[in-house]
Amino acid sequence: MFVGLQTWLLRSAGAVAQPASAIYVAIFNAAIGTGAFVGGQLIASAGLSEMVWLAAGIMVGSTLLIALLKAPLPGQIGAATAGA
Repeated sequence: MFVGLQTWLLRSAGAVAQPASAIYVAIFNAAIGTGAFVGGQLIASAGLSEMVWLAAGIMVGSTLLIALLKAPLPGQIGAATAGA
């Protein structure tokens, strides 16, 4: 996904592709560093065994969120089958 996003960015940027790419890479690296820092702080404060439960909770929450976002609205169900 990140390669595709960078490709889209470079194609959309046109003449300013080089500065746009530099900003993209800087933000991407900052996100990696921030995630490592936050993860390290969580492990230091909560402990490694608690991280398993935190990760499980995040996975369950993410799965539920995806299921809710992908569920069709009541009016969409009939419209999808009527056109077939």
